[in-house]
Amino acid sequence: MARPNTSSNKHISRNTKKKSDSAAAFKLSKTYPAWIILIVTLLISVFLYDFMDNKVRSDNEMAFEKATSSLVSRVEDNFDNKIQIMNSVNNIFKNSYVVRDVFEINTKNAVATYSSVVSFGKANKVTPETIGDFIYNTRSQGYYDMRVTPKGERDLYYLTEYIVPFEANENRIGYDVATEEVIKNAIDSASLHNRIQVTTTFESMSKTLSFYIIAPLYEFGMPSQTRSDREKYFNSAVLMEMNTRLFYDEALGEGIASDSTIIFKIVDLVEGSESGDFYTSANYESMVNKDGKGALIKNNTDLSFGDHTIRIKFETAMGFGGEFSEYLPLIALGSGVLVSVVLFLFIISVITSRQRALDLADRMTKSQRRIVDSSQDIISVLEMDGTWKTMNPASEKIFGMDSEELIGRNIKELFYSEDDSEEFFRVVSTEHEDYSERIDIQMIASENEVKWMNWSLSISLQDSLVYAIGRDVTLEKETEELQIMQRKQVGLAGRFSKEANESKSFFMVQLSHQLRNSLTGILGYLQLIREGYYQSDEELKEYVALAETSSEEIFTFVSDIVEITSATEAKNSTPKLSNVNFYDVYKDVAYKIYLIIDLPDVKTTINDEAKFVHFLGERTVMTELLLMCFGTLCTGLENQTVTVQAEENTYEGATEIQILGPGNDVVERMINAYKFKKSGIIDALEDDEGDVLLNLAIIESDIRRLNGSVTIESFGGEEGNVIMMTLPLQKR
Repeated sequence: MARPNTSSNKHISRNTKKKSDSAAAFKLSKTYPAWIILIVTLLISVFLYDFMDNKVRSDNEMAFEKATSSLVSRVEDNFDNKIQIMNSVNNIFKNSYVVRDVFEINTKNAVATYSSVVSFGKANKVTPETIGDFIYNTRSQGYYDMRVTPKGERDLYYLTEYIVPFEANENRIGYDVATEEVIKNAIDSASLHNRIQVTTTFESMSKTLSFYIIAPLYEFGMPSQTRSDREKYFNSAVLMEMNTRLFYDEALGEGIASDSTIIFKIVDLVEGSESGDFYTSANYESMVNKDGKGALIKNNTDLSFGDHTIRIKFETAMGFGGEFSEYLPLIALGSGVLVSVVLFLFIISVITSRQRALDLADRMTKSQRRIVDSSQDIISVLEMDGTWKTMNPASEKIFGMDSEELIGRNIKELFYSEDDSEEFFRVVSTEHEDYSERIDIQMIASENEVKWMNWSLSISLQDSLVYAIGRDVTLEKETEELQIMQRKQVGLAGRFSKEANESKSFFMVQLSHQLRNSLTGILGYLQLIREGYYQSDEELKEYVALAETSSEEIFTFVSDIVEITSATEAKNSTPKLSNVNFYDVYKDVAYKIYLIIDLPDVKTTINDEAKFVHFLGERTVMTELLLMCFGTLCTGLENQTVTVQAEENTYEGATEIQILGPGNDVVERMINAYKFKKSGIIDALEDDEGDVLLNLAIIESDIRRLNGSVTIESFGGEEGNVIMMTLPLQKR
């Protein structure tokens, strides 16, 4: 009786199933991964709830800060505007002697422009000894009904001398503003510190809630640098009365969208205490939070102007942020808990099948190991820092080193360059679990042999390991590089062939046209002789007829050459030469630079005379040439400037163009190599860097196609490199 095949996969699977069925499906020793995942996902759900809660709160705070900052900025701008007006008026007094008419002319515009400006006035410092002179001088300026008010004797007066608008404030001429303590204190502070002061809001003489902007004035031409100078020479102050409500209405204007999300009050801050409640937002009463929850966010912003400070008390309006955002954290938590439970049940359901798979994998390990050992590719495991942990024997064939020799060493030791090392660890440093990528890297084998390795890297962050499969692709890379070089050489040879064909065609066209013109003259003269315009005998006529016949044959032959050459010229796409404005070409190139990924940082400058420079050529060819010049001169550099000079040399009948690039070691080295190897430039492309040699050869070939010449020079170091072109001018 035959024995069963106990090594078959079917038999192994059947035995594994019997063993698994005999075990309890929900033993903690087997289901603990599901419980761990359940706990972790629940913790993630709590974290997600906290994150969403913080996100909603952060978004609300950002929106609140944006709205309040906008409003504060507009208030500050309005204060700055009014203080600037006060500075302008103050400077007039500092620079000249001001009389009533001058004062009125320079303040009426501000009063008429801004509805918040109640009045502009000038208050003089007057003592009992000088009050008579003040009354006389004031009345002499046209204020004939001027009276000192309120009546009474005081040690010091601040009497109003000028007022604008006069018609609405006539009763203020002679008014002693020192009787209003708020104004007097502000004038005293302004005079001692020589700076503009702003008062608190109070009910002024105009029976409105107002505040004053006050600027000190000193005797004309006298110093005011020191405190004693200011006390000695202070003689008056300019006062600008502002209607408080109109001022803030003017500052806020019609409002913006974010204003509707907040409400606010503005109060004065006196010695750290809030005073007055003189301005509230238009939506305050309708949008104040009355639902018992209170405002979502509150904030106070203090603004200082001189010695005075105002406080803007902000809070969010009712319904700020929307109702749905309040429930986002709870939605996130509920979703997380639901996903956790579903995932837990799913893992429990696959525990037994997973166990069977593990048993089967254990049985197959030995056969898989044989495959790994016989593989021609390197199959290895590395730590995240690049240290080899395992390695199959393929390393001996590829690197010439035994696997035991490499295990424990770092892969960095085998990289050809620092760039290769950075590329490898860029992939390894990923933050994505089970991330995979293929990279080609140059590495050093034994005896310093350089090899190209194609690595397939799979990163397991959970295991902190890198699973790597490496294949030697040196031959493929060398073949690829050889093919690229051959394509460049063939392309350059094709350009040289095209240039030669076009030169031949151009020469033949010129020669044919010249011969045809000459023969046309000969034929004409011969026809005159044959027609008898000259006396001759029969024999002469016979010879002339023969000459005419020969000339006609030559003419026919030359005409055939013209037609053949023209057809060849069309077939070879010879450039159609025309008179081209060089500045138009330059503008085309400057625009195209921004459309090309490799040249976004190249800046160009050009001389003014270039706007009027022309040349005989083809605009499309010249545009591509100029673009290639810019890219070549800036190879490998960033944020560089190329200078272009162009001018017409009418004496030589040519246009001269000079393109000066920045200092560039690679370009300098390639220019020197190009000049030395020009005769064998196709073979020299093997030593090309950044395609500079190829581009220089193309530039010179295309310039010759346009019947021009080119000179390429390097000045060395930071002096830069230059490409000089000479193109023909159109004959006039």
